[in-house]
Amino acid sequence: MIQQQERPHKKYYNHAEYFAPEQIEKSEEQATMAAGELWNVGIILYTFYQGEFPFIGETDEEIIDLIVNRPNNWMPQWREGISDSMKNFIMMCLEADSFKRGDKL
Repeated sequence: MIQQQERPHKKYYNHAEYFAPEQIEKSEEQATMAAGELWNVGIILYTFYQGEFPFIGETDEEIIDLIVNRPNNWMPQWREGISDSMKNFIMMCLEADSFKRGDKL
């Protein structure tokens, strides 16, 4: 039987799709910053409006890699009917830099 490598993030979370970059790369203290909650709001809204997660992979590791290594100029192909203000809010929530996330609130 092949043993799976322990994935520490599974101790606290069930789905990699909702990880904020700082939750992946930083200490537990930094991972619980309020900006991480704003990231989660962005994931939920993006999924609601687009019908899919913004970062899609076959495994948690692939998803985490996309979240951490995606370029900051990432622009989704938005579905019709989503207002510009909602698009801007979602993109603000999904800002990779946790210190910039929410600056415009």
